[in-house]
Amino acid sequence: MDVSRSYPTDAAPRVERAEAPAAEAVRRALHEPGRLTPDGERCPACQSAVRGRFCSTCGEKALHRQPQTTWGFLKRGVARLLDADSRLLRSLYLLLFRPGALTNRFLDGHRSHYVGPLQLFAIVNVAFVVFVSVTGGPTTFRNRLYHHHVSYPHEPVAQRWVSNHIDAPEGWALESALALEDSLQGDTSAAATAPEETPRPALEALSRYRAYADAFNKQARRLSETLVFLFIPALAGLFWGGAAVAGTLTGRRWLASIVQATHFMTVFLVLLASAQILVLGIDSLLHVFGASEPEGSGLFVLVALGSATVYLSLSIRRVERTSWPRSIAQSAVISLFLLFMQRIYTSILFFVAYVLTL
Repeated sequence: MDVSRSYPTDAAPRVERAEAPAAEAVRRALHEPGRLTPDGERCPACQSAVRGRFCSTCGEKALHRQPQTTWGFLKRGVARLLDADSRLLRSLYLLLFRPGALTNRFLDGHRSHYVGPLQLFAIVNVAFVVFVSVTGGPTTFRNRLYHHHVSYPHEPVAQRWVSNHIDAPEGWALESALALEDSLQGDTSAAATAPEETPRPALEALSRYRAYADAFNKQARRLSETLVFLFIPALAGLFWGGAAVAGTLTGRRWLASIVQATHFMTVFLVLLASAQILVLGIDSLLHVFGASEPEGSGLFVLVALGSATVYLSLSIRRVERTSWPRSIAQSAVISLFLLFMQRIYTSILFFVAYVLTL
C-alpha cells in the first residue's frame, strides 16, 4: 500500500498547527496565577507554587488573598490605612508617655506593631515643619538672616560676607541702615539734601539686603527640614559615651545609641512645639489681664530644656537600667549639649545657605 497516496505529505505540519493553539491554552492554564496545582497555588509574580499566604520565593501574597473586586480593594485600602494609623498611635503613645519603652521594644525585636525610629522621626519632623509654618515658631532649627547678624558666634563672619555680597558701602551696618530708614519715615528725598551723611547708598544697600534675605530665608527653610538629622549621630555619640562611662557597652551598643537618639529627637520636636503652645498661651492670658509679658525666648528655653531633661532621665533609666543619680546627671549633660549643638547647627545652616544663594 502506498502510504504517500493515502496521506498528504504536509499532514504532520498541519496537525502541529492545529494543535498549537490548544497547547498554548494548556500552557497558559497551567501557569495561570492562582491556579491550583498538586504543589499549591501559582504565584502571580514568579509562577512558583504557593503553599501558604505568601510565596516563599518572592514574598508575593497568594492571589486568592488579594482583593478581586472594587469593594475588596476599598476595604483593603481602609484596613491598611487604619493599621498604619494604629501603628503610629501605638508608637507615639509609648514614646511620649513611657520614656524608653519604644526603644526597648525595638531592640528586643518587637517591631512589626510599631513604626520604625527613622520613619517616626520623619513623620513628626514633617508635622513640626507644618506647625512652625502655621504658628511662626519655634525658630530653633530655622533662623532668618537677621538672627545670624545679631545672635550667634558667627555674627562677625555673617556681617562681613553678607555686606560683601550686597556690595554695601564702607562701614555699612544693618542696624544703622534700619535706624536711618525709620528716621526718614519713607521720605528718601532727604538723602539728596544731606550729602555729608550720604544716606542714599546705605538705603540702597538695605534694599539689596532685603532682596537677598528673602532668597536666603527660603533656602534656610528648606535646609532646616533635612539638616536637623545632624542631631541624631551627635546625640548617639553622647549616649554611647554615657554607656562607656557606666561600663554597659555591648556589641549592639551603637545601634542602641542610634535608636535612642532618634527617639529622643522625635520627642524633642514634640516638646518644642508644646513649649511654643504653652508660651503663646501664657502670653495671651497675660495680655488679657493687662500684665507685663515675660521674656518669651527665656521662658521657651526654660520649658523646652526642663521637659527634655525630665524625659531623658526617665528614658535613660529605663533603657540603660542605671541609677537615678547617674541618669539625671547624664540627662543634664545631654540637655546642655543640645544648646551647644544648636549653635553649631545654626552656623552650619548659615554657611550652607549662604553658599547655595551666591
